[in-house]
Amino acid sequence: MKIASKIGLSFLILIVLFAAILTSVFYTIASNNLKDSIYSNLEVIAQSRADTVETFLDSDKESIRQLSKSVVIKKLLLTDRKGAAYRQRFEDVMRRLKDTAGVMDYTYGVFVLDKNGIIVASSDPVDIGKDKSGDSYYLGGRKGVFIKDAYTSHTEKVDSIAFSAPIYDESNTRLLGVVVSRIRMTAIDAILEKSTGLGETGKIYLINRNGYMITPSRFMKDTFLKLKVDTENFRKALRHFTNPDEKQVEHKPSVVMDYRGTPTLGAHAIIPEMHWCLLAEIDESEALAPLKKLAFLFMIIFLLIPLAAWPAGRFVARIITKPLHKLHVGTEVIGAGNLDYKVGTDAKDEIGQLSRAFDKMTGHLKETTTSIDDLNKEIDERKRAEEALQKSEETFRTINATANDGIIMMDNEGKVTYWNEAAEKILGYTSKEILGKELHTTLVPERFL
Repeated sequence: MKIASKIGLSFLILIVLFAAILTSVFYTIASNNLKDSIYSNLEVIAQSRADTVETFLDSDKESIRQLSKSVVIKKLLLTDRKGAAYRQRFEDVMRRLKDTAGVMDYTYGVFVLDKNGIIVASSDPVDIGKDKSGDSYYLGGRKGVFIKDAYTSHTEKVDSIAFSAPIYDESNTRLLGVVVSRIRMTAIDAILEKSTGLGETGKIYLINRNGYMITPSRFMKDTFLKLKVDTENFRKALRHFTNPDEKQVEHKPSVVMDYRGTPTLGAHAIIPEMHWCLLAEIDESEALAPLKKLAFLFMIIFLLIPLAAWPAGRFVARIITKPLHKLHVGTEVIGAGNLDYKVGTDAKDEIGQLSRAFDKMTGHLKETTTSIDDLNKEIDERKRAEEALQKSEETFRTINATANDGIIMMDNEGKVTYWNEAAEKILGYTSKEILGKELHTTLVPERFL
């Protein structure tokens, strides 16, 4: 594989790995932030609705407390039923109760119980004479302002909540009776059903101390005091009552199952006086829908990054390998014998340094090659001279060997250096006797006689 391809592939792999890590980190952060945001919104909504419910309860408690101080009601309870004034006072109380029932929203029954728990006056005359001495709103109302937990009225068949308060004489020492106001649970339902800000699947509902739903379900029918809820969200809320001294662990956003078995994100709040748990939940599929869009966006980005990284890697690879390519071409040109070719670049990196070192090496090689060529030429010339000399000597020897005349050669000092066979015959001296000697001192005339 070519270096450019290796660099491009390495660049692509690094970018893909970096993109994978980066998108994973960003997605995780975005997911956690979104869940935190949703949960914070759930907490705010849950607490806001719980505060509104408590305000509603406090308001009706104050209304029943004020009604218990009514002078006309006290007069009725202090008047002998057989007396002449009783009838008028009874009509005054009936008028007051009807007016109160008409003014108070969702109120469908206001009545007065005597100290024995018998209804002596009511906004609905049909209730007069009924014995309510065993009812919790009478028993609790004898001791102070009391709220009867959610229940279904057996006579009216209405899902209700009742407020009661004791009626004392003017000295506040003697109990005269109890005043009761029955409120439809739709009053509380209306509070929870107001724009929840929780989308299509968001729901806010109340659970009583026994774990039964006391507000309508958006997804199921006939749940009032019939649907028992045992979810993680409810159990966490219930711990506020079962373990009031326990330090509540921070409730981090998490996906839990609701009463339908559907994954939801949920928060809770409590209404301490009633021992109610208020749950605010939204289906995971809707709550985390933005995450799906975000995941899709990150996937698109992740797929586009390699498409952009590959040409970018190739471009970077070409920039890096261009000097190497030029250097490779230079080696081929120089290898072909052109030692004048220069591959050096002005680049300050290692490749630039290498190319300039290569040019310097080529220069030295050229000088060395020139010296070797000169030496080879000199050697060739010497060989040719030696060969010519050898041929000349051989020719000379051949001539001397076949010559009839004596041939004598002497150096500058007059010493004999050559003495052929003809000279030996003519002068009578052998070459051993005459070579290296001066001729005029060696030749003796008598030898010629």
